Amino acid sequence: MTNVLIEELEEDVEFITGNHKQLGMMESIEDDFNAAIFIGYHARHNTPGTLAHSYYGTVVSEITINDKKVGESELNALLAAAYDVPVIMISGDDVLASQVEEFNPDIERVIVKEAISRYTAKCLTPTKVKKKLAKQCLDAIKRMDDIKMIKCEGQVKLEVEFHNNGLAEATLNMPGVELIKPNRVRYMAKDMVEAYKVRSVLTTLASTVL
Repeated sequence: MTNVLIEELEEDVEFITGNHKQLGMMESIEDDFNAAIFIGYHARHNTPGTLAHSYYGTVVSEITINDKKVGESELNALLAAAYDVPVIMISGDDVLASQVEEFNPDIERVIVKEAISRYTAKCLTPTKVKKKLAKQCLDAIKRMDDIKMIKCEGQVKLEVEFHNNGLAEATLNMPGVELIKPNRVRYMAKDMVEAYKVRSVLTTLASTVL
């Protein structure tokens, strides 16, 4: 998590760097934010996107929230919505774009590459990507007030499926975690914020047996 070229940032920009954050890549989200924009995202695991994974590719096979499959873009957007912050734009490959459209068609989708395989993509040049991001970001900001948020109200059912039963079993010392299949666990969270934090804990616990 040190991939930001800080010497190229404008002097009034504030940024967070480093690992072990309670809200991961959404650390510091608050209800006074106008909007969130996700740059350089990818499709969820077990889909044909380039470098598709869900947070921890060697550990997690699938994540569901209230029985709906989610990847990083959807889960992060649900967390933002818990703070009444709309996600107005997401960039990535064409597979991600189709997943975002299914989740919330109001979100501006910027396709910067087309997936050919897990490790191959047909890409735009960085110069063209910058122009495309700038244009579509401005478009998204202009219609920001019309972009709806998808929210989880009340209790949230989180399920995480791991690549094998040993990974799932490593999470069972955490109170409230229920094994529902040899490689799948369930946790009933009081709200979306708790579900987000528990997802992080579960993947961390599972990774200890790798």
